[in-house]
Amino acid sequence: MYLVYYSYGSFEDFGLCNIFITESEELADAYLAKFNTKLKKWRAYILSQKTSRDKNAKERIYNDKYYHILEINGCYIHEIDRR
Repeated sequence: MYLVYYSYGSFEDFGLCNIFITESEELADAYLAKFNTKLKKWRAYILSQKTSRDKNAKERIYNDKYYHILEINGCYIHEIDRR
């Protein structure tokens, strides 16, 4: 079985968030690739908004949704055993 999860933060605010468990390694790999690709695109978009000359863009960057996306380190897979 494979546990698919993502991590966020660093040091004191580090955390893990479980997404799902599957028996299919192909499904886990496909989700991992899709998640990390989308995360990379969202980060690029958010950081481009941060450098925008729009005054409100800098305020939007720090709302909870954008801040959480920037804090995500990536998606990972961990193989687990059934008891």
